[in-house]
Amino acid sequence: MNEKLSRSGFKELPIQAKSELMRSIAEQYDLEFKTLWAFNRWGQSCTTGVFGKDGSEFVFVPGDKVTIGTELSEFTPDKSDSDELLSLLDEIEYHGDAVSFIKSSLARPHTVQIAPMLVERRVSEIGWQPTDFSDERLRQGKPSPLESFWQYENSDINRFVISKRAKFLKRGIDWQPYIYNDITYTGLLRGLAQSGFALPNPDEWAYLCGGGCGNLFAWGDGCSNLTLRHFDEPDSSGLYELDKPNFFGIIIGNDPYKRELVEADKLTTCGGDGGVNICGGVGRLLGYISCSPHYAPRTGDNDDIDNEFDYIRRIIRIS
Repeated sequence: MNEKLSRSGFKELPIQAKSELMRSIAEQYDLEFKTLWAFNRWGQSCTTGVFGKDGSEFVFVPGDKVTIGTELSEFTPDKSDSDELLSLLDEIEYHGDAVSFIKSSLARPHTVQIAPMLVERRVSEIGWQPTDFSDERLRQGKPSPLESFWQYENSDINRFVISKRAKFLKRGIDWQPYIYNDITYTGLLRGLAQSGFALPNPDEWAYLCGGGCGNLFAWGDGCSNLTLRHFDEPDSSGLYELDKPNFFGIIIGNDPYKRELVEADKLTTCGGDGGVNICGGVGRLLGYISCSPHYAPRTGDNDDIDNEFDYIRRIIRIS
């Protein structure tokens, strides 16, 4: 790896050299270089380039050699999380200790070399195409998507979804309709490659989420001191703690209901369980454990993408 593109080497570059390198990368990969920005979170930091392409923002993430997975040798959750976890283990009559219980869902520790890459800052939905109310596809079927939607148009909802057919999102006082275009995992990977993108693989995703952290999460071992979606109220700006950019400038692992598809031999996800644990009433720590960078990737039974829970984050690996 070019030392300038490694995490340690890039950190040592003067600001002017960083800016010149980012402009060079933008030209090489046909992106718009917007600015250098310093991201600092949970004891890790990176001053890096922010780019634009096709209406999305990307950041440069330098490469590094890191350990993915953890033995939790110094696992120290907050008392509230610990009490909640012990209460759950007692309820399900689990006879081992809390560390063993959590480790059973984590990846085995292994060291990997992560390549430098350009990373989309936010996830995006899969298969939804914006349209307008004149689209004839909204009138097909019995009942048609439009017929179903009209029943709820004047209610207090702001989102109406007909799985794998259509959805309607309220923007202010107006509604925006979308049509679903079916796509498989294999087709998704093929289409991304043809357009010059890829998905992060499981190890890359873990690095983007945790930066090589040794704790269960990038911020530590507990969740009780964070404002979390599905458990707490947002702050005055409408954000939850994990909705803010991390030390690489990306928003990742912030909602257990949103699984991120990653690159693998078969459909694989990281960063969420579709809300299974939260719906099971297991509390904050186990509700968010699937968002841990060390949580073992989950594989699907087939090639079918779930457009309600599966999302993607595009990357470009820098050679």
